[in-house]
Amino acid sequence: MQVKNEISKELAKLRPDEKRQGAHHYNMKIMRDGTWFHEGRPIQRHALVKLFSTVLKRDPRGQHWLITPVERGKIDVEDSAFVSRDLRIDEKGSPQSQTIHITNNVDKDFTIGPDCPLILRTDENGVRIPYVQIEKNLEVRLTRTHFYMLAEYAVEDPEDPSWLGIWSQGAFYRLGHMDDS
Repeated sequence: MQVKNEISKELAKLRPDEKRQGAHHYNMKIMRDGTWFHEGRPIQRHALVKLFSTVLKRDPRGQHWLITPVERGKIDVEDSAFVSRDLRIDEKGSPQSQTIHITNNVDKDFTIGPDCPLILRTDENGVRIPYVQIEKNLEVRLTRTHFYMLAEYAVEDPEDPSWLGIWSQGAFYRLGHMDDS
């Protein structure tokens, strides 16, 4: 009985995803364009992709997981789990007061701001790619079209005019350096 109580105490200290027995590697992959595959074939039912997306998370090492109450499994992701499908800019006078909204490929809306910051990563060719950090350590990669839409609203960085960027929810996000060609 004492051993059982000690095990229960140790399990209580674990996060819910650590209590599950083992981890599988699901034969699933999310492609760069946001298409989900299972066993080498695209998942055709959008509702099923949306359901899977609700149990998706990314750990600090960048590994993506599908985590349910009873099991968890790794999945492969080519770039980011989600891709932008729509971008809307609510202008309210000055650039500092505008708000930028995105919708991802599973129809979930986010507002760029302190809770969902815009981040830039540079790929192996030196190209800056914009992402929006969302819940569960996941990201939405902005399409090139949406990046160009943001660039149309770019203004000088108030702290360093050699940078251009955009405002959303009172926060400034850099898009590029003036010296970049």
